[in-house]
Amino acid sequence: MDYCDYLPAPALRQFVACYWTLSGPGGAPERVLPDGRAELVVHLADPFENQARALFIGQQRQAVLLRPLGRVEVFGVRFHPAGAAAFFRFPQSELAGRIVPMADLGAKNWEAEMHDAPTTAVRRVRTDAFLLRRLQPPAPTAGGSRRQREREFLRTVGLPPQTWARIVRFQRALALRRAGMAWASVALEAGYYDQAHLIGDCRRITGLAPLARETAETAMERMLVANFQDAHPVAPVGSNA
Repeated sequence: MDYCDYLPAPALRQFVACYWTLSGPGGAPERVLPDGRAELVVHLADPFENQARALFIGQQRQAVLLRPLGRVEVFGVRFHPAGAAAFFRFPQSELAGRIVPMADLGAKNWEAEMHDAPTTAVRRVRTDAFLLRRLQPPAPTAGGSRRQREREFLRTVGLPPQTWARIVRFQRALALRRAGMAWASVALEAGYYDQAHLIGDCRRITGLAPLARETAETAMERMLVANFQDAHPVAPVGSNA
């Protein structure tokens, strides 16, 4: 599959990590791991099994298995961890673990604009305009008790802080492994107590032990793990960095 990502308009970059495209043949089931970020997705060719053509993907706690039914051609918006809250005023926790049609959120026009656009460049411009129309930056939260800060995190990010941190830590572990590090070293470098702790998190998030997940890694899964590493680089094994 071919993957590309693009920066949004400057006024959106505080909230939106990137726009992205994915294209290629479908057919085989694909595993997608949670990465601590919500997304918008529109299928421009064949939708995936049991999915609408345009979707809001809330914060996920566990891997999702998708099945492309035909040719894959996707345009997506990847938010920063709390970024979606600036455009969708419901508590993000309401859609945690869910994948919801955009029509249910009153945003069906964006889907039509994406399908009518002749090129990715036009889709990017139209998505900039769509998001800028909806942009309502949340008021900054200062002070407050720990409980209040946790509630604000849950409202804007969608997951409890500990759950979100577990997902990001696991993504860092995968990036370290991809950089060439042995699993035992990965566990310590990524902040786990020991290798058993890493194995437990891997099973909780992906349903598989680390080596089994690695063996069964799908093309989309591999690509998205690589993208996470590109966005959050780690020093390669043997580097003094």
